[in-house]
Amino acid sequence: MAQQGGRFVFNTAFSLRGLTSGALLGGLLIAIFRPKIGAKSTVIGMIASLVFMTLIQTLPKWEVTRDLWMRIFGQEILWPWYTLIGTTVTICVALFCRKILSEDNPATKAPSQAESAD
Repeated sequence: MAQQGGRFVFNTAFSLRGLTSGALLGGLLIAIFRPKIGAKSTVIGMIASLVFMTLIQTLPKWEVTRDLWMRIFGQEILWPWYTLIGTTVTICVALFCRKILSEDNPATKAPSQAESAD
């Protein structure tokens, strides 16, 4: 019985750590290797990662969504994958936001900047 309790604590602790470690690792990798992505896009990516990872952890546990989750994925996603998934989400969302929020993007330029560029 004590072994099962220890396993529960272990899995819970690493699941909670995994929720944030992907976002942190993604932010660190962006800061080191792609600093031009910028802080705003990186923070948006990290927040998206936290939301996404929270959904991955909670949706299979809710009675309302459990059947749909099992039909699509077949099983719960376990904590060893959380860091990889969270890092990937952080980087992809940050790159996407960088593209949208880029100052070179004519759609995001202020009218005075767009006119002076012509």
